[in-house]
Amino acid sequence: MDKPALLLTRPRDSAKRFAARLSKSALQDVSICISPLLEIDKCGEAPDVSRYDGAIFTSARALDFAPTLSN
Repeated sequence: MDKPALLLTRPRDSAKRFAARLSKSALQDVSICISPLLEIDKCGEAPDVSRYDGAIFTSARALDFAPTLSN
């Protein structure tokens, strides 16, 4: 009987990081299939956030495109 597939649909780099964190015992029970359904890319310029004291990001990937905050 074939192993069940663990389908990872996050962006490729995120899926690879997730798969790398799986235990050896978990990897024995499944085959990994990385098939990204989306790609995160910059669209436009970063907004001017100088009037704010801080920001809350709901995605770690958003930090790749965030403007630099300084005091």
